[in-house]
Parts: sequence; C-alpha cells; structure tokens
Amino acid sequence: MALKFSALAALLLTAAALPNGLDTFRWGMSVDELLKQAPAQKVELGHGFGYSEHTEVNPDVYAQASDGKRHREFYFFRGKLYKIFTVYHRNLTQPEFYAALLADLKKKHGEPARSYEDQVMGMPVRHVEWKDEHNTIDLRMGAGFIFEVRFDNAAAAEKKVLNNLKQSI
Repeated sequence: MALKFSALAALLLTAAALPNGLDTFRWGMSVDELLKQAPAQKVELGHGFGYSEHTEVNPDVYAQASDGKRHREFYFFRGKLYKIFTVYHRNLTQPEFYAALLADLKKKHGEPARSYEDQVMGMPVRHVEWKDEHNTIDLRMGAGFIFEVRFDNAAAAEKKVLNNLKQSI
C-alpha cells in the first residue's frame, strides 16, 4: 500500500512541475542553440528597440520578431538562457484576453502560488505567479501591456545576488 501511495505521489509531483523553459526553448541553452531554432536579433539599446525587463542590468537579450500578436525576448546570463518574455501587443490587452490567458495557465499548471500588484515606473502592474523549485511563470498585466514571463529560479537568484554586490556580470 505504501508503494502505491509513493508512486501516486511521485506521479502527481511530476505532473505539477513547471516546464524548464517554453516550448522548445530550454533553460541553459546557448545563443547559438536559440538562433538555430528561431530567428532572433540581439537587442542593442538605442537602435530602435528596447527590452521589456527594465530592472535588468546590462542584459544580454535577443528578440524574436512579432507574429502579429506577440513577440518574444530571450534573456541570457553567463551565456545561457534563463528568462523568456512573451510580450502581447497592445491591441490584445483587453481584460478578456488577459482572462483567457489566465484561465489557460490555470488549466495547464493549476492554481497560482500567489498574486500581487506592484508599481513599475509609477504604473500599477498585476502579477499572478506559478512557482516550483526550479521555475517561475509570472503573468503580468499593466503599463499598457500583458507579459508572460518565465524564468529559471536558480539563475535569476544568482544574477540578483551579483547585481546586489554590484559585480560585473
């Protein structure tokens, strides 16, 4: 009986784990591996395109062109993919679209771990997060956009420590 319970518990824990990335984009992949899968260009500030994560310090970001509804930004730390931003176009940021995204994420990953609101550049942004030991999914709405942000917890924590220590990364 204990063996059956352990097997069932393991199955449930495995099913509840969040994906290590998004689609075929996996944490730890290199820029070269990304570029083999998807056309993307390096984001250089001041060249007509910025990046969405304004709290990043000297980020290494590659952007995938829009498919008409969204574009993706891929963030690298120490040469490895650790964060993906999916940025939905402003014409899709109505509450109904956000509600549909939220319902889809709940269907795939269950109830979120937490939700909260903060301020970004003086504007309110609502966050709904799913989190496990290795990954976070943060659905954000505010500042005129909807973002689906996924990141590798360990890499994000390491980068935050280095930024707090003001070390070169």
